[in-house]
Amino acid sequence: MKRALAVFAVLLVVASTFGAAGTEAGEGGARVAATPQPSATPGTQFLTNDWRLIEGPGSPDGQIVSHTCADKLHCWTFLANGDFPYNADLLATTNGGDTWFNVASGRYRGSGTNDPVAGIGYLGHLAFFDALHGASDYGITADGGKTWTPHRVDPPYSGAQIQFADARNGYACVDGSKTYRTADSGQSWQRVAVECPPGFTRFLSAEIGWAPQGRSLLYSADGWKTRADVQVGTEAEELTRPTFLDFKRGWVGATSYTSTSFNRQAVSASIYQTIDGGATWLKHELPSSYYSVMYVEFVSERMGWASVHIKDARPSLALLRTDDGGVTWRPEVVVPDRGMDPGLNAGLLYFVDLNYGWATIGHCGIVGCFYKLYRRAPGLALTPTITPTSTQTPLPTTPTPTRTPFAPFIPGSATPTPIPTPGLPSACNWAGDWDTTANGQAFAMTLAQQGERVTGTYGGTRRLDGVAGGLMLTGRWSAPPTFTEPNNAGRFAFAASADCQSFGGTWGFDASSTGGGTWAGRRSQARELMVREVFLAVLGRAPLAAEGAQWAADTVDRTGLEAALRTTSEGQRVAAVRALYRELLLRDPLGADNPGLRYWVDSPLSLDDIRAAWQEQPEVQRVLAIRTLYRELLGRDDDLAGIRYWASSPLTLDEIRAGFMASDEYRRRQGG
Repeated sequence: MKRALAVFAVLLVVASTFGAAGTEAGEGGARVAATPQPSATPGTQFLTNDWRLIEGPGSPDGQIVSHTCADKLHCWTFLANGDFPYNADLLATTNGGDTWFNVASGRYRGSGTNDPVAGIGYLGHLAFFDALHGASDYGITADGGKTWTPHRVDPPYSGAQIQFADARNGYACVDGSKTYRTADSGQSWQRVAVECPPGFTRFLSAEIGWAPQGRSLLYSADGWKTRADVQVGTEAEELTRPTFLDFKRGWVGATSYTSTSFNRQAVSASIYQTIDGGATWLKHELPSSYYSVMYVEFVSERMGWASVHIKDARPSLALLRTDDGGVTWRPEVVVPDRGMDPGLNAGLLYFVDLNYGWATIGHCGIVGCFYKLYRRAPGLALTPTITPTSTQTPLPTTPTPTRTPFAPFIPGSATPTPIPTPGLPSACNWAGDWDTTANGQAFAMTLAQQGERVTGTYGGTRRLDGVAGGLMLTGRWSAPPTFTEPNNAGRFAFAASADCQSFGGTWGFDASSTGGGTWAGRRSQARELMVREVFLAVLGRAPLAAEGAQWAADTVDRTGLEAALRTTSEGQRVAAVRALYRELLLRDPLGADNPGLRYWVDSPLSLDDIRAAWQEQPEVQRVLAIRTLYRELLGRDDDLAGIRYWASSPLTLDEIRAGFMASDEYRRRQGG
């Protein structure tokens, strides 16, 4: 029993590539303000409406070894329950987890030993590619897990720890020393002369992957023929399995430990983020109430989840969500310790797409960890389907498209187009003037941006050269006299606020982006004031937050901004309404009557409708009457300022008439 439970604590749920969807959704700083805790009674479970605890007859509950899904509806969970070492169960659902059935009860071992002769195997890691076809440590299946054919990667021993990079390409490690690869979803395996990919590897392609090792990440771009050690955390930190959206954008969790002669204790948690393929990493420190991080999964440039431990009188485990790329987090699930266990553990965090995902949270004691399964499916109406049968279409044989491997730290594939968050930019334009402070010293910074490339100067002759992505900017700084490493150059990593008006970050010497200290800044107030003034002068209103951020980040001057606003549809309507004011009311509302101007600009009426509506207005009628008096008594109506003066006066028309008739101009016209 102890042997099996030891295995449970380190098992990895594979098929991670299937859970790291590339679909996109919708404040800056290296140090994050404390995230508000959910309004739940201490010691009680808390779930947002998006999450549901899967429970009831037949549902997965216990020693969950692995869990995987082929899509939103078809999922499998391997439970090492029952009398050791036999009677392990494989449960499946065809309706997204609402109901479960036992695919094959008691036919699998609950330990890591396989006996293909007896037809008994330990499934271990699971990876399903559609409703029928899947692979496990034991073998492959073509009927949804009812029956399994042993891998036979190393006869007569059939057991292997498998990891799949995609639906067709995978690795099998036997005894930690023999490596096999498959290109047909595990139907056949070939021995390869490379080291086994490390456990918890995150594959970006069949050849490229990342894996944690202490404070560092191991990286390979050639199918683990060679590997590089990429330092990310500090000496006191230990990293989780990383998560990547593509070759450039990734995140990894880090737990900081203190060690004494008696024990090793987790004390704080952070999330590291990269946008340049691992060349630089920006550290987002989680609030002090979270002291360790176990899993991190991102499904878009902004949206991600992390499982963490919470410090409290009664320790709890939380699933946190971020909507700004990892800068700030909020709880979506909180599970308290039951008060009789040494601790809580997150067994996995797994997402099928942008919103649909799974998590296992277990209470761990001296007899092992017993997990419960949680599902996230906001507003999803899951349609039940029939139990898979072997008559369904077999797995396609089209090979997975290959990508050219790239050397470490060189950007790879193109960045997917993000879906903007309403009212906020999905990516910052860093161009413009900034007021910054690094370690208490003020520096004026001027940046220019062309595509993803950002260059500029700070503090006079000092230089910056970096790559922008989403809300992040990472790259190299350099300073006189040599502008070279290790003493006059290094790395930096900035994270912008959601409105792109400020940033926080870190800098370091040589290859480090964290060792030097903090660096923060905000856009120059002078430019923000200029943008506001131009909006008021052209459109009669202040800029919205997103508009202000956009134009403050631009390098256009006042004249260019005025021209740009006038050519917009809004600018053209403002000009047309102003022309009506000048024609019928002989005044320009811009500045003096912006509320009235904006009322008509924002109304759904056409210009002809506005003109017709104004004909009955007292002010228009008074202007017309005074113009008539000018023509009748003075023989002219070109004195627009004079007409406007009398229209605004408190005198009646008769009093104005009398005044005109008493004027020298009137008498001269009458020959007097």
